Amino acid sequence: MYCNKSIKRKKDGTEYKDFYYYGCKHRTMTRGHKCDYKRQIREELLDDAVAEIIIKLVGNPKFAAMMQEKINSKADTAAIDGELAAYEKQLRQYYSVK
Repeated sequence: MYCNKSIKRKKDGTEYKDFYYYGCKHRTMTRGHKCDYKRQIREELLDDAVAEIIIKLVGNPKFAAMMQEKINSKADTAAIDGELAAYEKQLRQYYSVK
């Protein structure tokens, strides 16, 4: 994350005191301001929560049926095959002209 400086102005046109928000994860000084950003949520806690949700989702029979339906669906590739054949024909013509 980056340190960003708030540039809000008062109604009379003067600026508020500089307010730095968010923070820097890898830099200690940005624009002359020391970034003291601290993560509020531990990454391990968040990773565990995401893994738990994925496990519940994959274990759901409706999800399995939906994925099976997606995998078994067939796409019509006739138009793409025709375009590919036309491009190959043009390529052979260009090689013969060359």
